[in-house]
Amino acid sequence: MKNIKICFRAFLLIMIIGFSSIGCVTKGLWDESSSSSYQDTIIAFYSNPQKNEIIFLGDKYHYLFNKGTLALNELLKAREFLALQRNHLNISTYIDKDAITHTHISVTFNLQNISPQQREWLYHHKFLKMGNTPLLTKIFELTGERYRASSTVNKHAVKIKYPINIDVRKYSSNLGKKVLLTPLAVGADSVLIVAGIILSPLLLFNN
Repeated sequence: MKNIKICFRAFLLIMIIGFSSIGCVTKGLWDESSSSSYQDTIIAFYSNPQKNEIIFLGDKYHYLFNKGTLALNELLKAREFLALQRNHLNISTYIDKDAITHTHISVTFNLQNISPQQREWLYHHKFLKMGNTPLLTKIFELTGERYRASSTVNKHAVKIKYPINIDVRKYSSNLGKKVLLTPLAVGADSVLIVAGIILSPLLLFNN
């Protein structure tokens, strides 16, 4: 019986040491992960109406979003009615450890500067009032892929009047993924296409 207890204690000690070692290795892997950031400048916005995609053309990268785009497309369709401008938006972007691109777009309107019809549209599309302020806001969360920009595509793009500078946070891991070349191309009459589909430029901002 005594020998059994001794063997059990020895086994238990070995297991504890083993799990501790695994914990150290796991911690080491997390410690090796790091984050960094880079600056990019968005020069154009496009949409792919057939796949409900939204595309940001940057100086360094092209960002193609295919998830979470439906609600934002509804907003963009009403951009003239809402008089949507650059100062209504706040864009936050990051690349996760699986190389997936995430963009949060916060859109805010001041109730004092919009008409009753515009206010009704915003409430209907789930814009929420921010506490006791006269502000209505909604956050759109987009997910997609990042590709290396093409100077040829950027040259022929229909550009917004005022480019938008963004800060992109990038979370890296031991499993680095190569950035692919953009799937966008220049077709006849200098229109931009992807997979044979003609893209529609989004002329969002005048100021």
